[in-house]
Amino acid sequence: MARKITAAAAALLLGASLLLFALAPRAEAVTFTVINNEILDLAADTQPAFVDGRIFVPGSIFGGSSLGVIMAQSRQQLFLYKDGKSLTFSVADDTVKDQDDNYYNNIKPKYINGRIYVPLDFVCVYFGFTFSYITSSSVAPIVRIKYGDVLSDSIFTSAAESAMRSRLSRYEESVATPTPTATATPTPTPTPMYYGDVSVFVAITGLDAEITPGLLDTLASYDARACFFLTAADMDAAPDIVRRIMGEGHTVGLLAEGEDEAGAWSAASRALLRHAVSRTLLAASLGGDGAAAEDMGLRLCFDSEADVLEANGAYGYAEASAKLLAATDTETVIIRTDEESPVALESVLELIRLGGFDVRVMLETSRLG
Repeated sequence: MARKITAAAAALLLGASLLLFALAPRAEAVTFTVINNEILDLAADTQPAFVDGRIFVPGSIFGGSSLGVIMAQSRQQLFLYKDGKSLTFSVADDTVKDQDDNYYNNIKPKYINGRIYVPLDFVCVYFGFTFSYITSSSVAPIVRIKYGDVLSDSIFTSAAESAMRSRLSRYEESVATPTPTATATPTPTPTPMYYGDVSVFVAITGLDAEITPGLLDTLASYDARACFFLTAADMDAAPDIVRRIMGEGHTVGLLAEGEDEAGAWSAASRALLRHAVSRTLLAASLGGDGAAAEDMGLRLCFDSEADVLEANGAYGYAEASAKLLAATDTETVIIRTDEESPVALESVLELIRLGGFDVRVMLETSRLG
């Protein structure tokens, strides 16, 4: 269950961050952002913003650090993760939550010029980083994010002066002489994740006449295929959607949600034949252990012990993401159709895209792990 972190409790976490710098930052025309000893190119999407004396940075810059970053721009959402910990910043509902669904009431992301900015002190404390706001540089102020063994601020500032002057000169020239064909300075990007050796199967349980068409549109936009596990009642209620599912290259499995698995699977099999002139051996049970599958000659894909991503369940997107990122062979992501499934599906597919996972449609011959 989601828990809310009160302002007093969050203050304990943030109190440590206030010890990281003594001077309140002030607005500057140009401020460099540095990660350890790497100076990020000056650009609109690399410079910090100072809001009410607090440093906010574009969330995308953490891609150059040891943090993983996932941007879901269409939902104005940013996901940071490291070593099983995560933070989800949602601009749309002005919330911040961690991997345990704790909400931090007094921490808010900012949406500035189309970019998601996050409070630097909070992120650093949460993930075990430190940072400095350096005003002693003769070139421009520096916001420096640090982790591991790095040069001291004084040594770094002295050593980086020449490189900073060169970058500042290029930046000033680009700002002073804009042209219609000029291209923006590229945003520093992290070394891309690569999970091409991991096969992912997407399973969706249930059907809703209002929700499922949108899920199909999302799958099409990512060129991904899924297996829809449906009951006889699902198929009887919306046979046209069942036919669309199969027509767009997805597969259908038989779903049992009660104790009578054999009866539910038999009814679903008859409904699939009736509405789509098709048969399948794929089966799943969310009401039992799937023991009847072998006797019926069905391929059991998952049962009630499986992790299912659903609106009111304890297993959410953060857990599914962590499981995907820890996978080494095959992984199945199961999403229950409800009011949250459109966001859940897009989030999972975005992570799959960024990680280069090998997405496969679930077939009767698939090796599910």
